[in-house]
Amino acid sequence: MLRWSLVLVLAGCDGSTFTFEPGCGNALIELGEQCDDGNDDAGDGCDQCAIESTCGDGVVTGDEDCDDGNTDSDDGCSASCRLEVGFSALTLVWTFQDFATGTTTACPPPDDGSSFLLQAELQGPSGIGQVLICEDGSIVVDEIIPALYTVQYKLIRSFVEIGATVPQQVDLTSDATLETTLFNDAGFFEATIELRGAISNAILTCAQANVTTIGITSTATGAPVVDAFDCEQETGYTSPLIAGSYGVSITAADANGTTVGNATPLVDRAIEVPNGMTDLGPITIPIPGM
Repeated sequence: MLRWSLVLVLAGCDGSTFTFEPGCGNALIELGEQCDDGNDDAGDGCDQCAIESTCGDGVVTGDEDCDDGNTDSDDGCSASCRLEVGFSALTLVWTFQDFATGTTTACPPPDDGSSFLLQAELQGPSGIGQVLICEDGSIVVDEIIPALYTVQYKLIRSFVEIGATVPQQVDLTSDATLETTLFNDAGFFEATIELRGAISNAILTCAQANVTTIGITSTATGAPVVDAFDCEQETGYTSPLIAGSYGVSITAADANGTTVGNATPLVDRAIEVPNGMTDLGPITIPIPGM
């Protein structure tokens, strides 16, 4: 078979010449090459004109167990890219759904060309923020210091948070999996309560006010949606609510379910989508007789 090659000889003004022959190893990056370091040695970052992945570059390749972007040990992934014992891993699994029909859907499309991001935040000793590719549907987060964590998803469009999930507590003293559903057509109310004496205006603890449960009643059209949370939590969330405008009433009840205080009713509070989290703001509940 006849094979052609191209050799380019350049002449300088002083009569010197430089010969250029295309191909890997000539120290010039040409079409189809990722790199060219002027040799064909492996282990120097460029092998056969292809970039070599090395431990510490943040990409798991070859026989690496992990690659956390550094060559430090004692952080879950060793200096030789081997998993270290004593750390936990969390598998995050998420889906989008139409709440009204229960139908699983694709990720929300960008609006007007803007970008859509999904971010998972782990609050605990490791304090991890993980940007997700929504369409992937799952990811494994490793190198987590074993402990109890709170996990919350944030929905971001054009660098603005447009929604969030209800925070979920996860026991990561060992490896765990967390499955989360996000809603295209529904969202949540968030309420942080404060108990005060109706007479003294003094801040009261749940025990002082004899309050065990905080109730949130959300009313739009149809039957009201009633939710409740433990008074000691201070902050609570409703169940999913279809997008729209709601009237919201918040009450404090004792261990027998008897109402002992009512907050001022709220009107025209909106549930936004997708998976909007509407903060109702600090809610004061006056406790009569105190």
